[in-house]
Amino acid sequence: PPDRPLPDRRVTRRLWRVARLVERRLAALASGAEAVFAHVPSEAYHLTIVNRTHYGEDAKVSALSREEAEEARRIVRRQSRGALALQFHGLIVSRAGLLLAPGYPANDDFYDLRARLAQEMPVLQKHLPGMAHLKLGHVLVPLAGGPLHELLCWLRACGELVNARLVFHDLYTPHGRIEL
Repeated sequence: PPDRPLPDRRVTRRLWRVARLVERRLAALASGAEAVFAHVPSEAYHLTIVNRTHYGEDAKVSALSREEAEEARRIVRRQSRGALALQFHGLIVSRAGLLLAPGYPANDDFYDLRARLAQEMPVLQKHLPGMAHLKLGHVLVPLAGGPLHELLCWLRACGELVNARLVFHDLYTPHGRIEL
């Protein structure tokens, strides 16, 4: 459907299947734990250009206001050089337990756009993501030693299933899409 944040439905399905595999692997490693993984719903997978707040900071996440979203739209219109192409490959788990598919932009346009938005909207500077990525979920169980090493080795192999080039012609926001 056109309201999905990612431009390729097949990639969305593959990412969802990989996230489910990760959940099963975590359940095997953390036997007895009730909840081992919190999925980002596949219909919410998106490329983050800027964040207003992070989920890990507070139970309440603040979206851009309508006025901020419109200002972001104006900045993107002025700055944009067209579609953004990124190659997504592999899986990583952050120190905070986020499962991410890292993205590698085809050129500097992605980072230039992020920098321009942060420069012109200082409220967004604090949460400027350090890398391009798609967040698939959160690991909910603490792992250390052997189980952690086993998970990381398994993720390296499972990450080979994540290999896709996505071209974004617009940016998804809760207030609607922003054309590039």
